Amino acid sequence: MANIPACLIGVEASTGAFYWQREFEKLGHKVNVISPQYVKDIVFRHSEACQRIAKVKGIDPKMATTVVAATDKGTEFKHGRHFAAWLDLVPRQHSSGDRQVLMNMTKKGDRHLRPLFIHGARAVVRVATNSNDGDMNQWVNQLKERRGFNKTTVAVANKNARIIWSMLRNETEYQVVGS
Repeated sequence: MANIPACLIGVEASTGAFYWQREFEKLGHKVNVISPQYVKDIVFRHSEACQRIAKVKGIDPKMATTVVAATDKGTEFKHGRHFAAWLDLVPRQHSSGDRQVLMNMTKKGDRHLRPLFIHGARAVVRVATNSNDGDMNQWVNQLKERRGFNKTTVAVANKNARIIWSMLRNETEYQVVGS
């Protein structure tokens, strides 16, 4: 920070924030300590990627900010299934040769992101129950009839994870197909 010309620095209020404020001010910087409740909103408004992925059904600004902070552009994942597997939104596999066995969910994925994806998906499933317009709602309602509420919720979370990975990786906008 000593090599950077004097500038305005935003610091999230925490136990060490005021210490760093004093240290940065000694170097000639102006420091604003920001309440944690506003930090995510500020980051969200300034991040184009966050704004893009928040358009996906079941994704709110907090979740969008958290996903971008955790994965950046998703380049560490080969494809969307790897991202969904990292979140533990796909069943475990025990396969050999031509025999493929899908097992249970371990719930060992990222402990901050996985619940956000599940809660967002739960909202999508609940809203889809009241409406059958659009391909997504029809797919959700048909799946819920076949598999039940909880499995449908995880399937929607998995789908959202793959959509978000694709949007981050390819820097594309959310496109509703066949609404």
